[in-house]
Amino acid sequence: MCENKWEALKQKAAQQGCMYIHDGMKVGLGSGSTMVYALKYLGERVKAGLRIQAVCSSDKTEALARELKLPMIEDPSKISLDINLDGVDQIDPQGNVIKGGGAALTREKMLAQWSAKTIWIMDERKIVDKLDQYLLPVEVLPFNHEHMRTVLITMGYQVTLRKHQGQPLITDNGGLIFDVRIPIGKTMSQAHQELIQLAGVVETGYFEKWLSTAVIAGSEGIKIIDFKDQ
Repeated sequence: MCENKWEALKQKAAQQGCMYIHDGMKVGLGSGSTMVYALKYLGERVKAGLRIQAVCSSDKTEALARELKLPMIEDPSKISLDINLDGVDQIDPQGNVIKGGGAALTREKMLAQWSAKTIWIMDERKIVDKLDQYLLPVEVLPFNHEHMRTVLITMGYQVTLRKHQGQPLITDNGGLIFDVRIPIGKTMSQAHQELIQLAGVVETGYFEKWLSTAVIAGSEGIKIIDFKDQ
């Protein structure tokens, strides 16, 4: 039983998103609380006979996938995916997305780029008019990260080093996460283009729209939005 209505909506979005996954597909599996429901549902389908192979965006997702006996793509040279399933932190009406709340943004973006199509699954709280007012997660190398933080501040960004239990959070890649507020007057796209050019920045959590479908669970049911490739 779901704890509240938001958990119920996450579960509905996850189940609907999983319906895009068919027999024989190679599947990317993202991270986050909505994806936990998706993995459990896929586990039931695999147990019932669905044949898929998967690759996961985080160690946590992979641990759950293996526990649920989802077949993994073991040869990394053969990762060409039919579909990618993932949650979002925020999404705007054009299909631009912010991710990184779970600190898996780099691998999540890799799986999205390797896939023929991405299915975003979410509850209706994730839809926003503009992304620019939200924090942008940025993965950086640990080497001299304090200097990197100073550089970003001099460029007009507000920068917070993400911590877990009082210590810097370490990503599965061995990186750190800066949560960055972009300057007034700068778009999220402009910020991404500026930050990604800096040595030491691994990736940002801004996903500029490409071929994707959003599955949004709300109080009035499931809404499907298809975004065309740019």
